[in-house]
Formats: sequence, structure tokens, C-alpha cells
Amino acid sequence: MIDPTQFTPSRSLKKYVRKQGYRVSINQAFEEVIEHCALIRGENKVWITEEMRTAYTRLHKLGSAHSIEVWQGDALIGGLYGVGVGTLFCGESMFSLKTNASKTALWYFCEHFTLHGGKLIDCQMMTEHLASLGAKPLARDTFISRLQTLKQQVTSPALFRSQWIELNHASRPIKFGVMAPSNCSYLPAQQESVAVLLEPDMHSEEGYNLLIQSGFRRSGNNIYRPHCLACTACQSLRINVAEFAPSKSQKRHISQLKRFHTVISDQLDDNWFALYEHYISVRHRNGSMYPANKNDFLSFVQSRWQRSLYLHLYENGQLVAVAVTDVLDTGLSAIYSFFDPVHPWSLGSLCVLAQIRLAQDYQLPWLYLGFQIDECSAMNYKRKFNPHQRYIAGEWRNGD
Repeated sequence: MIDPTQFTPSRSLKKYVRKQGYRVSINQAFEEVIEHCALIRGENKVWITEEMRTAYTRLHKLGSAHSIEVWQGDALIGGLYGVGVGTLFCGESMFSLKTNASKTALWYFCEHFTLHGGKLIDCQMMTEHLASLGAKPLARDTFISRLQTLKQQVTSPALFRSQWIELNHASRPIKFGVMAPSNCSYLPAQQESVAVLLEPDMHSEEGYNLLIQSGFRRSGNNIYRPHCLACTACQSLRINVAEFAPSKSQKRHISQLKRFHTVISDQLDDNWFALYEHYISVRHRNGSMYPANKNDFLSFVQSRWQRSLYLHLYENGQLVAVAVTDVLDTGLSAIYSFFDPVHPWSLGSLCVLAQIRLAQDYQLPWLYLGFQIDECSAMNYKRKFNPHQRYIAGEWRNGD
């Protein structure tokens, strides 16, 4: 098996591909790829029989079998083919007529597959060549268990469209580290795991602005996204700021918001921690953030490379709510809010509305609200802001 997030091309491979001018496409020459895979076996002529070629070609026409092609000029020099099943890709065979052509096919495909929601590549038999490319053995029972989940999940419809994988994208691979599974904080019956960005030079406003559009979030200086093999409940959610249409209750909240004095600053109010401590003690006494710790909170919401703003809401001169938001080219990203936990009004919703108003003032298109889990009642306030989109299987889709 190959975890596509863990495939890392060597410097020599990247340099070689740039020098040779290799290009990579998807589903542009399926029958040619399978023909080359059959011939490359030499004397082992029964490996891919005519019946197999006919069957796989039929699967390709049905949209289940796919090819990745490597070109030099107009010449097909390498590639691979296989079958897509949910978020699993079952590789069948590969060929290479020029140095590093099959490695290039796998390299480009791993990154493209990951960005469109793919999670695992089945390489069938373990070989030294596959081991050199990052393949690892997986016990049959474990594989069967994962397969039951992976085949139920979906990837982006754009994943296997006939297309070129842009060279400037694939020549800049993005390396992630996948955390070991642990008990989910939101769904007790599930195990959670996250993919964490490992590229130092992408920990920047520019890098984060790119990755947030692919469903990633920031926590301190870390950029991450859920990568759970058995669950897809977490979906990034963003509000269309320009077309925001408040509900009746939200219109009432907007009227309430006008009664507060709003201060936007790049510094927290001197009295922020007393409010935060009260909020955590009342709302999250059983959570991981209790007891409130000033340094832990600041390391969570602040970053050395990302610009953030603090929206303060005051009532009669008293601080009652704070919203931390990142400022990006594509929108604002709500990081965290805390407020007077015994206030009679819905201060959490007011914090969201204040950020929508700020994004409108800045003429930014989106307000990113983080992850939505429908089964988690504490998160369901997010889906009430419409219109919104969710990041599902590698693309943003209009929400309910």
C-alpha cells in the first residue's frame, strides 16, 4: 500500500523531470497504456491477456478504470492504470520506456489523488521497486476492514476527468505527516487522524491562503486537515459573504449587534483573560482547554507568519465577547471566539455576524468557519448561515 500523502520525490527525480520536460495526463490514452503494460512483461505474455484488456477497457468506458500517462513531447513514455473504488485506487500495472517515467506517473498521481480526496493506493504485490517508492505491506484483515470504509467514501468528480496535471503544480510536491489515530473529540465511536503540513516554506500567509481553499485549517503555526480512514464527518464550511441572507433570528441578532461597541485591533484587550477564563470554566469545564491557561491559548490562536485580528464587543464599556479571525486574500477565517457565558443573547452568533460584516467591509468573498460535523450539536450553528459551502471529496459544494 502507498499512502499518497507520504510519497516524496527525490531531488534527483525532480531535477531530472524538469530537465527532460516530462508532462503527465490522466485518462487521455488508456488503451495505449494497458497495451504497453502488456508488452513490457516480455516473455510473461499471459500476464495481461486479451480478455483482461477487453474487460479493463470496458471498465474504463464505464468510468471505473483509469490511466495516468507520462509524455515527452508527443511520445507516450510511461504510465500506469488501475481501478478507482471510493477513495481507494487499486493499481494494476505500470510501464516505463524512459528513465524515471513510471516514477513520475506515480509521483504526479499521488499529489493529484490527495488533493481530490483520495486516501490509499493498493499496489497488490510488494516488490523492491514499490518499496523504493514508499509502498508498505498491510495485513489482509486490516486491508479488508479499511476497504469496507474506503469504498463508501467519495472523491472529487474532477479527480479522473481527462486532463493534464499542471507541471508547475506537480513540480512543487507538498509533504504531509499523518498523525496516528486517536479517540475522536467529537464523535466518541470514531478514531481521528489529521494530515499536518511539513513544508517549512509553505507556513506563510501565501501557503495558508492556498491550502485553506483545499479544506485546511490553522492551529498556532500548524496547518492541518482531517485524514481519517474510517470517517468523513468533518467538512470545512465557508459562508458566501456577498450573498449572505440572514434568517429571521439572525436579523434580530444583527439588530442586537448594533447595540454593542465593536473594536477591531491587532492586540487583545488587557482584560481578555478574565473573560476567557470565565467562559472556559462555564462552557468547557470538561474539555481539554480547562483550566484556562493564557500561554496555551495564545499559542493556539497566534502565529508568527499569519496576520490575525481581534474583534472586541463591549456592552456599556464592559468586554463581553472576543472573536479571533485570520485575514487572507480569499476571506476571513474564524479561529476562535469566547464570550460572557451567562449573557442572555447569543454572543457566539453575534461574533460570526461581526466577522461577516468585517469581511463585507474588506470586500472579501468568504468567511471560513472551520469544520462542521452534523452529528455534533455544538457545531450546528454554523450550518444556519446561508448560503454556505462545504469542502467534500476535494471540492467546495453548496450546502443545505
